[in-house]
Amino acid sequence: MNKLQNTTQTGGFPLKSDDIRYFLGLATIDAALYQALNSMLRGIGGDNFVVYGCAYSAPNCEAGWIMLDGELLKVDAHAITQTHFVKVSTDEDSRSFKDGSGPYNVHQKNRATVTVTTGNLLYAPSNNLLYQIAERLRSASTSNEGVIELATSAEALLGNSTMLGITPFLLNLFTGGVRCKVIEIGDWNMDSNDFRDITHGVVFDRIRSVEAIIRNDVDNYHYSINRHNVANNDMAGAVHHIDATEIRLSRLNTAAGGFFDSTDFDSTSYNRGWVTIWYSAT
Repeated sequence: MNKLQNTTQTGGFPLKSDDIRYFLGLATIDAALYQALNSMLRGIGGDNFVVYGCAYSAPNCEAGWIMLDGELLKVDAHAITQTHFVKVSTDEDSRSFKDGSGPYNVHQKNRATVTVTTGNLLYAPSNNLLYQIAERLRSASTSNEGVIELATSAEALLGNSTMLGITPFLLNLFTGGVRCKVIEIGDWNMDSNDFRDITHGVVFDRIRSVEAIIRNDVDNYHYSINRHNVANNDMAGAVHHIDATEIRLSRLNTAAGGFFDSTDFDSTSYNRGWVTIWYSAT
C-alpha cells in the first residue's frame, strides 16, 4: 500500500489533497479497510500468493495484486526478467517545506515485480489463490484443511471411507433421522445411593431410547444397568424415568437382591459409566 513519509519531519509539511488520495490508495479504501482486507486474505491463502491478475502475456506480467510476505501489494504490468516477486519501494514527490527546509520525498510507492531469482513467491500458476482453493477442493482429506467431497448414496451406505462426507438428507435417510448422544454418569456410590439423576440436554419429546453402562470400581467389567439377576429373576437396575431435563437411573437394594448395591460399586471421584440417548433430529 502507498504511504506518506517524512511526516514527522519538523518545519511544516504542506499537505495537499493529492497527499490524502495517495495515503488512501483508492478513494473508497482507507487504512483500516486495507488492514482488514489484508488480514482476511492472509487467513485464506497465507503470506505469499497471487490474489488477482498477474497473468503471463509474453514477455510481460500483467497488472494485478499479490500477497508478499504478508503484505498486499499492487503489481503494475511489467517485463518479467527473473522468476520471483520482490517488493520495490520508490521514493517520490520531492517537496520543500514551509520553513524552507528540504526538499524531501514525501511519497513512497510500493509495487511488486518479477525481477529476482529467489524469494518467497515464485511466479507460477500454482501460487494463484484460485488455483490453491481448487487444489484444496480436490485433495481434501481428514489430515488437511479443505472441503470434503460428498459421497454417493452407495458410498454412504457402504460407510468405509474417511475421505467422503454426506449431506444432512443422506444422514437422515440412513439413520431414520435418529441421532445419538453419550453422557458420562459421573460420581455414583451405588452402595449408598439407589438412584442418580443426569441432565440430558435433549428436547424431551424427541428422546426415543436410553441405555446405561455401569463400571465396577476396578474397571474390569462393564454391565448394562438392566442386568438380569438370574437368582432372583429380576433386573439389577433400570432407567427409571425421563423428564424434561433429567434421566433417572436406579438400582435395586441388597434386600431386593440388587447386584449394584455393593462395595464393588462405591468409589467416588470416578465416572460410574455412560448414558446413551437416541433421539429424533426433528
